[in-house]
Amino acid sequence: MNSANVKAGKELCQIQFSSVILSHLKYNEYQDLIQNYRKTHNLEDDNFNFSEQNICDSNSGKATAKIVIDALKWDITSNDNNKLSNFMDKSGRGTGTSKAAPLSYNTFDKAFLKVLIDGNKIFSENLDKSPRQREANQLVHLCNLIAETICINKYDDTIDVKKVEDAVLNGQDTNITDGHLVCTRLCREAFFASMIYFIQEVIEYHFKNVEMNPYKGNDKKNYFTYEFSDELWTKISNFLFNYSELPIWKWRKSNPNIQIFRGTAITKDQLVQGLSTGSVNGIQLLAKPININDMITRA
Repeated sequence: MNSANVKAGKELCQIQFSSVILSHLKYNEYQDLIQNYRKTHNLEDDNFNFSEQNICDSNSGKATAKIVIDALKWDITSNDNNKLSNFMDKSGRGTGTSKAAPLSYNTFDKAFLKVLIDGNKIFSENLDKSPRQREANQLVHLCNLIAETICINKYDDTIDVKKVEDAVLNGQDTNITDGHLVCTRLCREAFFASMIYFIQEVIEYHFKNVEMNPYKGNDKKNYFTYEFSDELWTKISNFLFNYSELPIWKWRKSNPNIQIFRGTAITKDQLVQGLSTGSVNGIQLLAKPININDMITRA
């Protein structure tokens, strides 16, 4: 039944069907696969002594692996403890369609979930001992740090998110606080993706300079399946605070480079380059480039 629903959902997506709903359907489909595995192997409903790999091996491997990852996306997005979810537009109609939601689910999916989840990794550990749950919990924790830093007590849901930049450009922004402006800007795709990029840099910096790197190879997507120390979480939190306080996010009409916030005037790669060097395409973004060591400490 759920397979049919997913197929129908993909067709409806051409109209107005949200990708978050597709993840939900995949989550339900994954739960069906778990139950079917238990029935096939005569296991009790509370038995978790089998793995994602076992489930994939018992079904169509690659297709099942995608269901596992999509189920994880739903588990993270819908988690009751995920504070960032409260600031997410899940309508599927694109960025900024809701006054009450500065972050679109499409942006969250592309810039956060697809970047930080290792979509090629299927675990062979039993479900009750799998690194998958640690991965989900830590990604929810990162969501909460982001929400606490740029959204909570800062975003004003009475202001239409689609009209913020027009108001700033026209000097009609007296009711728009710096906190609200920073939130709406950092929740846009290129800016949100840049923030996630630098968070990965913080994690990599930590494991190169402080702790022994537990990760095999250089795949940044493996990070969250390992337990982060309190020290690393503090560094990420400090970075987010310092990043949100960069003057660029508070630019108003008086700044001659305000146009970078218009539509898709700047890409994620251009932002990363500009923040890493101080300027991009002749536009000065920062007085001095981002220095990870400076950004992970808080005065």
